[in-house]
Amino acid sequence: MAVMDGMMYLTADGESMLYDLRSDPEARKDVSTEYAKRAEVLQSHLEAWSKMVSAASYDPDRRTEELDEETLEQLKSLGYIQ
Repeated sequence: MAVMDGMMYLTADGESMLYDLRSDPEARKDVSTEYAKRAEVLQSHLEAWSKMVSAASYDPDRRTEELDEETLEQLKSLGYIQ
């Protein structure tokens, strides 16, 4: 799950959903079609965060990713790392 500017992006069972929590606080109406670009951006942020968590894991068996420059820059822009 990723939340940004009142929009919540979820993925489950291979499906992605986007909700506008400002107009739909109970997250009942998927607006991913209407806001495809926003969904794409949030998906990208979620993937970058997931890579960071995997790369930073203390458990060597859970470290599945090395962070590339693009991912590092994206995480810096989001404030996750300095």
